[in-house]
Amino acid sequence: MPRVDADIDVKHPLQAVVLADSFGHALKPLTCNVAKVLLPLAGCPMLEYSLEWLATQGVEECVVVACSCSESVERYLKSRDGRIGGGEGRGGMITQCVSGTACVSAGEALRLIEQRRVIRGDFVLVSGDVVTNVDLSDALRTHRERRKKEKLAIMTVLLRETGADVREARYGENNLTVAMDSETQRIVHYEEHHGSASRTPATSLDASLFGEVENIRVRTNLMDCHIDICAPEFLMLFTDNFDYQHIRRDFIVGTLNERELGNTLYAYEISKDAYAARVRNLRSYDAVSRDILNRWSYPYVPDTRVVPAHNPETYIHQWGNNYLSPTCSVHETAKIGRRCLIGAGSSVGAGSSVVHSVIGKNVVIGNNVKIEGAYVFDGARIGDDASVTSSILQDGVVLHAYACVSPGCVLASGVVIGSGFTVKPHSRVALDAQPAIEEEDYDSDDSVSSTDMNFASLEHVRDKVKGEHSAEEIENALKKARVRTDVDSSAIWNPSSVGCGGAGYAWVPRDEQWFRNIAPTPPRELHDYSYESAEEASKRGYVQKTIDTSMMDDLESEGDEDTKREGVFQREVTETFLRCVKQGYAQENAVVELQGLKMAENRTFADIARYVLMTIVGLTLPAHAKTSKENIKLYPEATPASTPELLKRLRARLKEWAPLLSRFLRSEDDQVEALLTLEEFCSEEDVFKGMGGAVCVPSFAKILHMLYDMDVISEESVLAWAEEKAEADEMDKKFLKLAQPFVDWLEQSSEEESSSDD
Repeated sequence: MPRVDADIDVKHPLQAVVLADSFGHALKPLTCNVAKVLLPLAGCPMLEYSLEWLATQGVEECVVVACSCSESVERYLKSRDGRIGGGEGRGGMITQCVSGTACVSAGEALRLIEQRRVIRGDFVLVSGDVVTNVDLSDALRTHRERRKKEKLAIMTVLLRETGADVREARYGENNLTVAMDSETQRIVHYEEHHGSASRTPATSLDASLFGEVENIRVRTNLMDCHIDICAPEFLMLFTDNFDYQHIRRDFIVGTLNERELGNTLYAYEISKDAYAARVRNLRSYDAVSRDILNRWSYPYVPDTRVVPAHNPETYIHQWGNNYLSPTCSVHETAKIGRRCLIGAGSSVGAGSSVVHSVIGKNVVIGNNVKIEGAYVFDGARIGDDASVTSSILQDGVVLHAYACVSPGCVLASGVVIGSGFTVKPHSRVALDAQPAIEEEDYDSDDSVSSTDMNFASLEHVRDKVKGEHSAEEIENALKKARVRTDVDSSAIWNPSSVGCGGAGYAWVPRDEQWFRNIAPTPPRELHDYSYESAEEASKRGYVQKTIDTSMMDDLESEGDEDTKREGVFQREVTETFLRCVKQGYAQENAVVELQGLKMAENRTFADIARYVLMTIVGLTLPAHAKTSKENIKLYPEATPASTPELLKRLRARLKEWAPLLSRFLRSEDDQVEALLTLEEFCSEEDVFKGMGGAVCVPSFAKILHMLYDMDVISEESVLAWAEEKAEADEMDKKFLKLAQPFVDWLEQSSEEESSSDD
């Protein structure tokens, strides 16, 4: 091939390579017979999110590399774009599918792309299980300008700032340490730490780096987006080095260790308003699904009909971020909680409850069924009085009446659970028996080999095929098991795994830590801020040497279940309201959000308003240790130096939200209750422990006066509160004494008005 003169600027179309295989096993047995990228994610195939996003970023040519189950990926792309190898999809993007059934790693897939010579210039590399709404234009511009000056700048890695509580506990990602030139953002060290999510291990940097780079910044608050902008030379390096199997731990680490070759990698931190996450395991599948329902990935959400392309399916977006198909059927006595999606043709029976769950198409849910935190794929059937908690039920799964699926379970396509049987927590069940256990079954595409497990000792856990049965015999037994509860299927399937009359083989549970499982996070697994960036944490004022569990310990020592439940409700209100503040919701939209919470929790508007008011007061103070990382920026960095400064901050917030509070706090009793709650906040009692409310004690009377001036609290309510506190014990009169001058002034004004009326 003739070389192009380096001085000639050749214009190439923007291309992208999508790796439609993670080359891992984290989602088995869901991915035994279907490509991971075709698993449904909030109502549409996972791959669609990557393809639609690329089309909106100006990508003209997209190469999808399909390895495992490549035929299903090719069929899907053909049905999506009309034809393979040049079909125009959304935005005119041409999609081409390259089949690599022999490829067993990302490195081999990239070598295949290099052999095909389909990439002609800089390109976007993204995993097919990524969901993002990032605007790529600035990253592309930065990469191209850098390449003009530095030809060996072969890769720009997109990173997202996030805290350990989000990265590990929410998404199940590994700890990540990235060291870079603080001025140019050139990466000089990249290290993933596998294992416990509770702390970031020590990192060692090559001493010679400090002679090459004047200022090195070490970041531990980043999450890899698995979106890269690459030069064509990137592919050549994979061809030159067959040891490169994994992009992160082989190529990136290897390139950084071979600095003498001159190749450089750069970091690009995406906007804090942008979203990017990858579905790597069961926990991130759950987290990304919830993020989509919560609209963090907008416009790639169920009701926009953006994903999948030209999707005829319609969802109606309702309060609580619920999405219901117009053709689904929900009984009038059924309860649909917040953050749910119910697909076309599905039905929910009388007395059933569906909360925080995604229900696919043509799913039949019987009467008095309880589903919480679950993902039920197309065509599943759940019998009366059954329950499913924090689990995944793939296409066509059948639960007979009174069956129970415990947290953390995965039931693959077609599995049948017998009547009244309880599936043990973290079980994996499939219609195909698990092959002989090998270590690779516990390895993921981006992690090191899984510990020193004794696989031979686990052989007794998995179900083995019982006897010899023809395919016809098995098919007939399965058909009977799906529709009848009195079938004896024990000759084929183990009743201790699927119940009497059930169908399926138990697989060995994955040896994973809690932060990679779909089951709820254990209550004692709290985020340790002591390993957060010292610079960032010190700004917020909560650098700690050890994890602060005092709030949890106090609640447990008291054994006060009511306080625990109230604490959960308070956090729900706070997070909902802060989301409204962050997204700039109009008051009417905020009312809809809060009303959804009220209905879901069966509380009053006054209950909501009390905690909204405390959240508003709390926004005048620095973020406390329980503040989620996404909301820290809403809080000031420093404590108010004086009462006037605190009141100035509070007035700015109340000016916007006082009408909403007045709307919710209508009665005198509601307003008195709000004042009592303000006392608890300032005293840091019960659910407000550790929130810093004690700073507001000297300003209590002034805060009370401001609430009165802004019509949040009426004169009658203040006087009623004072009258109630006057009868209290002396120790409980602290705030009444602080507010006494204001109370006296109100009483005097009231008497003067009465005298003038006479």
